[in-house]
Amino acid sequence: MNKDIMELLEAVSESLNRSRKVPFADDLYFVPKGEIIDIIAEIKSNFPREVSSAKQIVDNANEYVRKAKEDGARIIEAANARAERLVQNEEIVLLARQKEREIAERTRVRANEIMSKANQAANEIQHQANVYLENALRKAEEALATSVTEVRSARQSLRR
Repeated sequence: MNKDIMELLEAVSESLNRSRKVPFADDLYFVPKGEIIDIIAEIKSNFPREVSSAKQIVDNANEYVRKAKEDGARIIEAANARAERLVQNEEIVLLARQKEREIAERTRVRANEIMSKANQAANEIQHQANVYLENALRKAEEALATSVTEVRSARQSLRR
């Protein structure tokens, strides 16, 4: 016969439904004993196969759930690791930008100091050049004045 357990239980139910009532007894029925015993024997013989099949299905389902949980845990772990790397990268970028601003500010301050010192040095050189030139021109003027005086003196000597 080789029916599954549900089909066999249905056969028992049909057999009981077809049974005849015992006269003068409300809850007693004539049941075909041989047919019921045969069906029960077949249920008993199929039961280990059905249980084994059900157990295999449950085991497969449990294995699938276990693998799904492992995969889910790996996915979550990978996502957390990636999120951590992104956060660290973001922190690195923020730190780099902060460092860049600090370096730029120090560079600006240093450039202003250098420009200020250069301007001071240029002003000092300009002042010293002016002093030197003033002295040179004064000496030249004095020398010319002396020369003019000598030329006048020589001219007057010639006229006498």
